[in-house]
Amino acid sequence: RRKAGMMPSLEDLLFYTIAEGQEKIPAHKFITALKSTGLRTGDPRLKECMDMLKVTLKSTSDGVMLDRHLFKKCVQSNIVLLTQAFRKKFVIPDFMPFAAHIDKLYEKAKNMSGGQVADYIPQLAKFSPDLWGVALCTVDGQRHTVGDTKVPLCLQSCVKPLKYAIAVHDHGTEYVHRFIGKEPSGLRFNKLFLDEDDKPHNPMVNAGAIVCTSLIKQKVSNAEKFDYVMNFLKAMSGNEYVGFSNATFQSERESGDRNFAIGYYLKEKKCFPEGTDMTSILDFYFQLCSIEVTCESASVMAATLANGGFCPITGERVLSPESVRDTLSLMHSCGMYDFSGQFAFHVGLPAKSGVSGCILLVVPNVMGIVCWSPPLDKLGNSVRGIQFCTDLVSLFNFHNYDNLRHFAKKLDPRREGGDQRFPPHRGLSSKSGGVRVGSLALLHALLRGKPVVVHYSMLPREPVTPNCCQQPSSDFTGTHDELEDQGFAPFALCPCNPTGLEVGVYLAVLLEVLCHLTGAPAAMRVFMVTLAEQHGTKPQEHQVVKSVINLLFAAYTGDVSALRRFALSSMDMEQRDYDSRTALHVAAAEGTYFAVSTHRAPVL
Repeated sequence: RRKAGMMPSLEDLLFYTIAEGQEKIPAHKFITALKSTGLRTGDPRLKECMDMLKVTLKSTSDGVMLDRHLFKKCVQSNIVLLTQAFRKKFVIPDFMPFAAHIDKLYEKAKNMSGGQVADYIPQLAKFSPDLWGVALCTVDGQRHTVGDTKVPLCLQSCVKPLKYAIAVHDHGTEYVHRFIGKEPSGLRFNKLFLDEDDKPHNPMVNAGAIVCTSLIKQKVSNAEKFDYVMNFLKAMSGNEYVGFSNATFQSERESGDRNFAIGYYLKEKKCFPEGTDMTSILDFYFQLCSIEVTCESASVMAATLANGGFCPITGERVLSPESVRDTLSLMHSCGMYDFSGQFAFHVGLPAKSGVSGCILLVVPNVMGIVCWSPPLDKLGNSVRGIQFCTDLVSLFNFHNYDNLRHFAKKLDPRREGGDQRFPPHRGLSSKSGGVRVGSLALLHALLRGKPVVVHYSMLPREPVTPNCCQQPSSDFTGTHDELEDQGFAPFALCPCNPTGLEVGVYLAVLLEVLCHLTGAPAAMRVFMVTLAEQHGTKPQEHQVVKSVINLLFAAYTGDVSALRRFALSSMDMEQRDYDSRTALHVAAAEGTYFAVSTHRAPVL
C-alpha cells in the first residue's frame, strides 16, 4: 500500500484512468483505450510493453484480467510514451473524432466516378479502378487507415521526391542543384526540354529525376545502389512494407522509349556527372519507379518528411533537415504535374502524385497522408485523391496560409476540443463587437445545453453610459474565442446591471429564473470568473480559467474519466471558483460519490 501523502506513480494514474474505479481491467480494455489515442499495438516503440503484456497474461489465472501491479509491470518500460498519449499531448489530441472526419471524406471521394487507369505501362493497366485507400501517420506516430491500404502499389513518380531527398542528404543542396534546377517547367512531365542553363527544370519531372538518379551512390553497381535506396526507404517507413515489382520494372523498360529519348538528350547536353553510364542509370531509374509500398507504409514515409527527417514510429533520424526542407519546397511548387499551381493555390500543401494513382501528401509538422486510387484525370493525377485533398483542406486549417488564430470557419484538430465549433447565435456574439449581455443571451446559451462562462472584468469607477452593457471591454475578445472553441458559451458581464444589486446576486437571481424556465440545473450551468480588476487580462490567466471550468464541470457531471485525466495531466485539483468551491465541494453537493473518491485518491 502506498504511504499516505505520496502521489501515485504515472503507471498508477494511467491504471486509474483506464480502470474507472474497478480493481482490475481486461487487457482488451487497455488495448482499446490505446488505439483510441491513435497508437497501434504494433508500434515499434511499444514493443517492450506489448511483449510484456503477452507474457504477463499467460501467467494470470484467466489470461484476461490485469490488476494494478500487473498493469504497472506491463507499461513501465514505455510509460513516457503512454503518458503522452493518454494526456492528449500528441499533435492530434482528440484522435477518434478526427479519424471519423477522415472516414467521411473518404466515403465522399469514393462515390466519385470518372478518370482512366494509366495504360501506357501495361502492368499498371491491370489494377481495378475501384481500388481506393487512404492512410495517415502523424509526427507522433498516430495511425489511421481506411479502404484498400494493404494492397501493394508501385511508387512510380512518388519516388522522385524521396530519391531527391536522399541525394541532398548525401551531397548537399549546392551540389545537387549544379545539375538540376528549382523552377516549375510549365510543360508536361515527360517533355524533352531543358532550362536556359541546359539543366532539367526540377527533380519532379522525368528529365530532372533521371539526372537525380545519377547522383545517388556514383561509381558503384546498380545492385549496390538499389540496396542503398531500399534501405533508406525502409528506414523512412519504420521498417514497414517496401518491395519491388519485377513485372512492372520489365514493363517500364519495354515501354520506356520516351525516357530513353530523354536520357540520350541529357547525355548530349552533358547534364550527367562525368563518367555516368546513361543506359545503366535508366535501368536504375526504372527500378526505383517499380518499388512497391502500401498506403500504410508510404504514409509513414510521408510522416518522416512531415517530422523533419525523423521516422515517427522508430525515432530514427533518416534525413537531414536541409534535405527535408528542400524536398517539401519542390513538392509544393512542382509536385503535381501541370496541376501544381492549382494544387498549391487550393490545397496549399507539399504533395507528389504518380501514374499508379498514388498521392503523397505532407502536412508539415503534423502528418503524412497517402491516397491511392488508379483512375487518373487528364493531367495524370488521381481523381479521388485530388477530391480528398481538396476536401481535407476545406474542413481542416491545414492550408499553409490558413490563419490559425482568426480563421474560425475550419476545424483545428491540433487543439484539444478543436473539433467542436459552435456557430455564434445571431445577436449574441461577433468577432468585432464582442458579446451582448442580458437574459435573452443567457437563455439561448442554456437552451444550447452548454456551460456558461461569465467573464467579469471590473471597469474603472466612473459614471457609466446607458448602453455600456452592450459594449463589453476589449479584453474579453480573445478569451471569448478561446472558450468558445472549447465548447463553452462565454459572456461578458458589465457591472452596470439594471437592478443595482451586487453583480453576483444579480446573476444568481437571473439564473434562477432562466433555469426554472429551461429546466436546466442552475448550480453549475454558469461559472463566474473574475480575470482582472482592471481592463487588462493576462494570457496565463486564460488557461487557469479554462482549467477551473473544466475541472468543476467534470465534478458536477460525475465525469470520472475526465477527473482522472486531469489528475494524470498534473492539474491542480484544488482549484477554486469565484465562490471558493473546489471540485470536491461540487461533487459532494451533487452526490457524485465516485467523483469524490477519484478526486481524493491522489492524496491518500
